[in-house]
This record gives sequence, C-alpha cells and structure tokens, in this order.
Amino acid sequence: AGPVAPGGTCVLVGTYVVQASDLGTTIVNTGTGDSDQTGPVTDPENVDVPSPSLSISKIVNSVTNPDGSNGGSSVDQAGDVIAYTITATNTGTANLTDVTVEDDLTGDSANCALVLAAVNNGDEAGTCVLTTSYTATQTDMDDNGANPALNGFIDNTATADSVQTDPPVDDSAQVPVVQLPAHTLVKTFDPDPVGVGEFGTFTLVYTNTGNVTLSDIVITDTVQALLAVESLDDDGGAANCSDDDGNVQTVFCEVDSLAPGEFVTITVEFLTLPLNDVLVPDIGQTSGANYVFYFENGYLLYGSTGDG
Repeated sequence: AGPVAPGGTCVLVGTYVVQASDLGTTIVNTGTGDSDQTGPVTDPENVDVPSPSLSISKIVNSVTNPDGSNGGSSVDQAGDVIAYTITATNTGTANLTDVTVEDDLTGDSANCALVLAAVNNGDEAGTCVLTTSYTATQTDMDDNGANPALNGFIDNTATADSVQTDPPVDDSAQVPVVQLPAHTLVKTFDPDPVGVGEFGTFTLVYTNTGNVTLSDIVITDTVQALLAVESLDDDGGAANCSDDDGNVQTVFCEVDSLAPGEFVTITVEFLTLPLNDVLVPDIGQTSGANYVFYFENGYLLYGSTGDG
C-alpha cells in the first residue's frame, strides 16, 4: 500500500462465505494494521451465526363416534373421526421461512411464511400448526388398519420443512383398530298352526352384527323330517341356495359377503307330513291317535297318525 498522510485512512473491504460448520457458532475476525513507522494494531469483530433447526410433533386429540359420542382411544367402526394436531416448532436460533406442514393420510397441509426463533420472539419458539381429521372407512376396519393395512393401527405420518432446514422432519401417530366380527341367525316360523297335508313357511335371517365385513358365509339348516321342504326363496339371489348333496331336507345357502348391519332372509316353504314309523319311532301308539307337536320356538303342528 502507499503512504497515508496524517488523518488519512487505508481501507480494506473483504467478504467471507459462511460455512455449514459455522452455523450456531461465533465467527471471530481480527483485522491488523501496521506501517514502517509504527507497531501493529489489531481490532477483532465477532459475528454470531444463527443455527436453523425444526422439529415436529403429532398428537391425537380425540376419537369421536359417528353419533358424536366419545370413541375413546381406538377405532371400532367405520365413521369414527380421529382429530389430530400437528405442530412444527422452530427449535433453532435462526428465523425460518416458508415453513410447510403436511399430513400424508388426509392430504391436508399448512404453510407459514415466517416462523420466528425464540431469540427473536421473546424467548418463545415460533410454531406452524396444522389441525386435521381423518374418518375411518369400512376398508380400514376390514383391512385391520391403514397406511399400511394389516398392521392393527391407523398410522398417520406428518412432515415439516422450511427453506433453511434439510432434510424434512416427520412424526407419526397410531390409533388402534379393534375388529369385532359377530353374526346372528334367527329362525322364525309363521305363527299360524299348520295341520297335516298343509303348507307352511319359516324364515332364516342371517345378520352381520359385527364391525367388519363377513365373507364366504355358509348357512345350513337340516329341516325336521315332518316338514317336507317344497321351495326356497333366497332373498332375490342375495343368498345362493340349493339342496345339500341331493338331500332336499338340508337347506344350504352361500352368501358372498355382508357389510356390518346387512342381513339376508331365506324363506322356506314346507309341506307337513303325517307321523309314521319312519318319521317317528314306534312307541306302542295305536293307529289313528291324535297328536300335537311343539317346536322349541313355539311353532305348533297337529294331526293324527291315521292321516294320509
């Protein structure tokens, strides 16, 4: 450098590119001045480098039944609503911009243009919050879970990111799926009594009373020999009914599937037969004796061994 007159200056302008290793540290830069006539003098300058950092937390707030009542901590029917709160927090010392929070299961997202660091926000870390909900489907119940299926939970993962942070951060929340398969079969006779040689009907009503879809359903009924099966009504084809190995006294019906609450009704028409030694073992009863036959469900059959 050239001479500097009394009161004059010699100025150096320099730049330094902040490195990743500098984040969260203090850069100390010391300048030194010297001349032929003087000894050296120094002046340090310290620059604090903020450190960007982002965290995420996902919590389940509640599970609500379809009727609005409290569903507890698990999903046990289609229509249950899971409410979530997802919070992305600035845990560093640098302000974060364009912070995004995304929920993979619902597809919902939130964007915050600026999330302040605690040092710039009265010692309170800034946040970006997404509230969302997911409604459980019948497929979730049948598959024993979602995201992925068959794991026993509805698993939901959220991610957060910003311009200053990489890679994205994520957090998951799991809600158990409770499968409760159940069914009923109710057999009901027409309430009117039927005499020998007369026709009567009874119904078989099969109902899915559980919370999962039932499949490959088989309904059988070996009908009392006194009631000769004449015809079957398979509920408009909902149940595929036939005899079993040519034995028309055995009602055999197959149903592909029934969702919770669904049912199928099978109507059987029969002809009442007279008692004989084949249908009822000989107990020493004389021919022509009158009889009344009571079924467990209250159905009444009457006639005479001399009929027919």
